[in-house]
Amino acid sequence: MSALESIFAPSCTDQPRVTFPRWNLVRLVLQWMAVARSRRELASLTDDQLKDIGLKRSEVLVEIEKPFWQGPDFR
Repeated sequence: MSALESIFAPSCTDQPRVTFPRWNLVRLVLQWMAVARSRRELASLTDDQLKDIGLKRSEVLVEIEKPFWQGPDFR
């Protein structure tokens, strides 16, 4: 039985197995962790490093104050 068959195969009670919402939750938590990690790394950069990538300290302060569930605002 393949992985896809095991996901969609009916159980012994003929109820379909629902696994997608769980994976969506895992993906969401992983995304939040990545955003939090990126913001920590951004906060640790020196002013010279920020200048090299075209950012100002004030822009970084705005970004790192956002909660982890609020994604970056790329414009």
